[in-house]
Amino acid sequence: MDIYGLSDLNKIGYGYEKELEEEHYSASAPEAIWLNGMATNSRTSGSILQYPKRATAANPITYINKNTPPFLIMVGDKDRRVSPNQSELMHEALLKAGVQSKLYIIKGADHGGVEWVQDEISNIIFKFLDENLKR
Repeated sequence: MDIYGLSDLNKIGYGYEKELEEEHYSASAPEAIWLNGMATNSRTSGSILQYPKRATAANPITYINKNTPPFLIMVGDKDRRVSPNQSELMHEALLKAGVQSKLYIIKGADHGGVEWVQDEISNIIFKFLDENLKR
């Protein structure tokens, strides 16, 4: 299950307007710090784009194969922290590998918030878990 998760750090800013996309490529962006450390460490710090091999190794999308379990992917269409494009990339990669994947783009939802605690969302999650874990 993936709720507004990252899938391909090399494409972290894709899908956003140029200004917001560039923020994701800053050495002080959260994803750059996770991968490269604090921007004050000149030996290893830098933009997510400076170390594409590290980003590729950290990408969940890198490890998809025919044995990957089914996925439920959910993201808000108003998410400004993780582009909905990340969820679309994951969904497409799963389908390409022959893995069952369901993608829901939630209208008006941001990265967290009240939209995610509605009965409709909970029911989708419970149904997916029931179908895939009760065997």
